[in-house]
Formats: sequence, structure tokens, C-alpha cells
Amino acid sequence: MNLLFSKKEYEDLYRYKFEANGNLRERVDKSNPGHRYFVNEIPRLLFSKLKDTDLDVDKLEVKASVGEGRLSEVFWVAFLNEDYVPKNKSNKLSTRNGIYIVLLLDRNLEFAYLSIGNGTENLSPKELEKLSKNQMKIIENEPLDDIELNTNFDFYLGKSTRPKKYVKGTVGYKRFDVRNIEVNQLINYVIKLHKLLDLIVLEKGIEELEVQETNEKKRRYTTISVEKHAALLETRNKRQKIVGDIAEEFVYQQELNRLSHLSDLQDKVEWCSKTTDGLGYDIKSFFEDGREKFIEVKGTALNTNEITYYLSLREKIVADKKGDQYALVLVSNAAEDKEPQIITEVINPANALFNDLEAIQFRGKFNV
Repeated sequence: MNLLFSKKEYEDLYRYKFEANGNLRERVDKSNPGHRYFVNEIPRLLFSKLKDTDLDVDKLEVKASVGEGRLSEVFWVAFLNEDYVPKNKSNKLSTRNGIYIVLLLDRNLEFAYLSIGNGTENLSPKELEKLSKNQMKIIENEPLDDIELNTNFDFYLGKSTRPKKYVKGTVGYKRFDVRNIEVNQLINYVIKLHKLLDLIVLEKGIEELEVQETNEKKRRYTTISVEKHAALLETRNKRQKIVGDIAEEFVYQQELNRLSHLSDLQDKVEWCSKTTDGLGYDIKSFFEDGREKFIEVKGTALNTNEITYYLSLREKIVADKKGDQYALVLVSNAAEDKEPQIITEVINPANALFNDLEAIQFRGKFNV
């Protein structure tokens, strides 16, 4: 098992943080082996692991801190995305503002919380709690697995104000025993949390708080600017279009291969969505008995066995109507320079899956 801390590395870190009497050491010591491993080696290790994932590492920075000058109660490792975290005056990504994923080690080096956290620099504990609660509402109905929403704000990091603000600014987390953090498992949870982070920032827009400063009210962005949000949304939509095209082309080729021994049917297979939108399916194929087969494809760039998919009203209506002639095909690894894989093909998804659909949009009409 590849642990983040070996027994020796943990002991070095513990001796670095605590004096023999159990009190916190006062000053940062960059020459200490515990400091060197935590601040220098861990970010390099975790970043190298992230290179093997589907995250855009060109926009990511992994940095760790034990404090500046004075040793901090809470040691942390942050995974900063330049799209979601502003740069400071030194043109470096900072944890003071924005929203990011962070591994927070509690005061006693007992538990570590891999979290979605908000920068605490300009917000009060009350503002942070309000912000986190609103962000929780955005993801509360998403597949969370064993990621916990921070509904009670009651986990312990430390005694001083800063650790308490970290808790208030946490949206959701996965708790680990500091001495038993398996590196690959940690990376898998970073990916899961990053998907939720994308939803918070992109799917639902930007959370704003109006705060009182001197005699006037100022609107303070807690994540990113409106302009950057619009640009990110456009980029994400383009990326999703590429993923969708790759997944559909893969399924189209699979259908051609499946019907290679029935050339009369193979010649009639159509990749419909390539030229026509709004049909309620992407590919028109055939079962081997000659019946028409209507295929809707949903893809993800991730190498995973699970996928959250979205259906349009038209797709749902057509699936209901076509019944066992309709197939929902879910595809993973749908990205350039990768080999797509079919997670599953569900025949008659209206009967098999649609009872669990969640309504996420509503349409209203008003006449004077």
C-alpha cells in the first residue's frame, strides 16, 4: 500500500510540529525533514499522480503549507485551479480567496479532511457559513458516495480563529486517518471533489455576498468574476461537445462492426445527430432480427464505471414511445488519444431507469 506518510515521515512531521511537552512549536524551520517532506515532496508526488488522470493539470498547482514564520495549527495541501482561484500581488495562486480542493490536517495530526473549501481571507465566519450552505444545496442531490456534506460545521481542526474559519468555509469532505492515507485513493477523491467543484462554480453560476464596508455596500465575488465564468462555461460546453462526438462515433463504429455479417442492415446504419438535431436519439441502427434500433449516447472523458447523464424532454419522450427499440449507451474514456469503452447499454431505459430521473429544470408561462 502506497501511503502518503510512511511511519518515519509521520514521526518526522509530528516531531516537527510538537515539542516534547506536547505544545506546538513556534517557528517554521525549513531545514527540518518533516518540513521538507510535507512542503516540498508531497506536492510533487501528488502532482505527478494527477498527470495520469483526466484533470487539466496545465491549470492546476499543488502547494502545501505549515505556516509562514509562525508554525500553523493546521497544515494543508491545496489543489488550486487557476480558473477558480485568483492570483495574489506576486502573481501566484493563493488560498486566501476563491474556491479549491484542500487537504486539511487537524491540530493533533490525527485526521485529515480532503475538502472543497472557500478562501477565508475576506469573509467572516458567518459569511463563510452562509456561502458553504448555499453551495451544499447545489450538490446535495449529486452522487456523493461517501463524501460528507458539512451540514453541522462540527468537525475539529484547531483552537484558534483560522481553523474555525476553515471549518465554516468547507462545503464537503472525505475524512482520512493521517497515518493511513493511501495515495491513489486520495487522488480518486480529488477527482470526485473536482467534479462537484465544477458544478458549484459552472453549473449554477457564482455565489455573491453583499457585505458592509465603511458607509457603502460592496458586492464581493467569492469565487470568480462573471466574465471568467462566461468564458469557462463556453470552454466547458466545447469540451462536452468533443466528448459527445467521440462517444457517438465510437458507438456508431461498434454498431457497424456488430452488423458486419448483415451488410443489408449495416448499410442503413445512420449517425443521425451528426447532421440533424432534436430527433431524440443519436444513432439509428438495427437489431439482428431487422427491427429498428434507436440509440442515445451519453459519454464522459473520465475512465470510470459511473456516469451522471442528462436527458432532454425530447429524448425522454422518444424513449418512452420506442420502448424496447430504444437503447441508452453510456461511454467512458471518451477523449482524444484514449480508447473509449462502453460502460453499459440499457435497452428500454424508460422502463429500467427513468423512475429515478431527477427534474432539474422547470418551465413557466405567464400571460397578462
